[in-house]
Amino acid sequence: MYNNLIINSAISVTGDISYSSARGLGVNAVVVLFVGAMEVHMSPLTVFLARFMGLFTILIVVPLLVRGSAIIGATVADGPVMLVYAIISLAIGIAMILGHNVWSGGALPVVVTIVGWLILAKGLLLLFLKPEARSALFEGMHYGEHYYLFLAPAFVIGLYLTWAGFTTSISRGS
Repeated sequence: MYNNLIINSAISVTGDISYSSARGLGVNAVVVLFVGAMEVHMSPLTVFLARFMGLFTILIVVPLLVRGSAIIGATVADGPVMLVYAIISLAIGIAMILGHNVWSGGALPVVVTIVGWLILAKGLLLLFLKPEARSALFEGMHYGEHYYLFLAPAFVIGLYLTWAGFTTSISRGS
């Protein structure tokens, strides 16, 4: 409680607090926690992409979890559908990398960037794999039997992106 009082006093006097000024006050560990809890401002593009990808992922994964592996198996077996899926994934991945290749500024921009690279990698993989190799890959992974294990990480990432996108403030101007 005393440390928070010192930090709050330092912030109200200076308008902001740095590690070195807080260290002079003798509150090393608390500053890291306090600064981490402060309101974070992100670029409008990062927030938009987080909200969009998060909601989109949740709205795709939930029906796939409910309907089971039948729809996934039918989609994977349909070559033309997989080709269109690969092309769309490739286009989205390239667009995200060109528009948002941010590797600093907190977890949210980095996660958005990683998702963009993963979408690009998925598109390339699906584009270059022959249909027989793609089928063998999905069969070898036992995707139809354990689809929920493969969808769970996407669902968790979607939840994180949605939560972070809607709880983060957008930076105004630069």
